Amino acid sequence: ETTSNFTISRVSYTPDAFILRNFLTPEDCETIMNDATASHMDTAETITEGDTTSRKFCQVSWLPSGGPGTSWLVSSLMQATANLFLTTDVKSDPEAGV
Repeated sequence: ETTSNFTISRVSYTPDAFILRNFLTPEDCETIMNDATASHMDTAETITEGDTTSRKFCQVSWLPSGGPGTSWLVSSLMQATANLFLTTDVKSDPEAGV
């Protein structure tokens, strides 16, 4: 069994935002990158309403956390993150999607 020494730092209250350091192992990162490559993901582009510019090549991506073709690792990480941040009431609400 391996253990992780990760830390959580709040970086914003509005909106709530946190940094989880050492939450993923290097192997987890490699698995997620391989899953992203295998799913033929495109480079992310962020467009802000009313702005004529877009942010290209940002380091943001989205992998589905449920349904067909979902990575076991992504599902596991979603559950672990929900356990860290969500109350029991939220996690037990079927409409919460957790």
